[in-house]
Formats: sequence, C-alpha cells, structure tokens
Amino acid sequence: MISRGNLKGTLTMAALAGAVLLALAGPARAAPMMNPDLTVYGVPLTWDGTTFSSACPDCLMSWTTPTGAFGGISLSVAFSLDWDGLAGTFSLIDQDPFSDSGIRGTLLAGSVTGFQGAGGLFAATLDLTTANLGFANLATVSFSSFDFAGGAGTADADIAPVGVPEPSTLTLLGLGATAVAVLRRWDAARTRASRQ
Repeated sequence: MISRGNLKGTLTMAALAGAVLLALAGPARAAPMMNPDLTVYGVPLTWDGTTFSSACPDCLMSWTTPTGAFGGISLSVAFSLDWDGLAGTFSLIDQDPFSDSGIRGTLLAGSVTGFQGAGGLFAATLDLTTANLGFANLATVSFSSFDFAGGAGTADADIAPVGVPEPSTLTLLGLGATAVAVLRRWDAARTRASRQ
C-alpha cells in the first residue's frame, strides 16, 4: 500500500521530471506544413561596434522545407537590414526584372527589435509587419560571415521563423503548475491539522 508521503514524493518527482523534459525540448513549429528556412547569399555588411548595415540590391536566395528538402530558389531578391544601436528596419523583396516596377512583391518586412554582434558573428531579432512564405510575425536573421575584416565583410543571411510552444505543451505546463499548487495546499492543510 502506498502511503500519502510516498504518493506525494512520487508525484513531485514526476512533475519535476516533466518540467525538466519540457525545458530541454526545443520549441515546436506552429506551422509544420510551411515553415521555411531562407538563406540569402553573399550579403555585404558593415559594423562599427554599435551600428550595423547590410544591403544587397540583387542577391540569390534559396529555402528549405521543415524536413530539410529543397524548397525553391529566387534569382533576384533585395535584402536590407539596418540597426542603429537601439532599433532598426528589415526588408526582403522579391524582384521581377521584367515588370515596370521591378518588384514582384515584399516577402518579409518589419522592425529589428534586438541585435547581437561580435567579430564576424551577427544575429538580429525581427518583428515582422509583412510576412509571407509561412512566416508569422517573429523571426531571426543570423549572419555567418566568411569574409569580415576592418568593420566590413560579406556573409550569408539565414532567416528563420521563431518557434512557438504548441497548445498541448502549454496545457501540460498548466496542469503541472496546478498539480504543484494542489499538493502544496494539501500539505499545508495536513500540517495545520497535525498541529491542532
């Protein structure tokens, strides 16, 4: 027969193990059918320790599907990302050299809400106001610089959506928090009863 103390210990250990597993698990992708990983190749960039500027009026872009399969290629995109140390802007435009405007459409655009830069490694956090290709409103851009010296260089820009927890993950977290609260109240009531 299991005593109340053993049951409480078992439930507590199960809740802690579940919390550790959830903490170590990666974020789930909210849109598994279309959640690409975009790469813009050969983007020029400058960095002075505070401000960052990267613009490519005519670059090659490719993307992969969530399974890692090749998704497609665009031969001419305009990429732009600027950061002044506090805020910035971002845009990715698919160009059409055969149209009068030269623009097929804006793929992604918005503001840069965070930036990290050191040496030849740079990363930006985006809040998108225009999002296509299965992106939601949050994304990241990582630059892997293969040629960076004297505050300037060339890099590939990797653009990826930010993963969000699935509703089932949030439900598990909520149930775990509820179980902990119920166990604490039960223990407090039991302690009060034993003191009387």
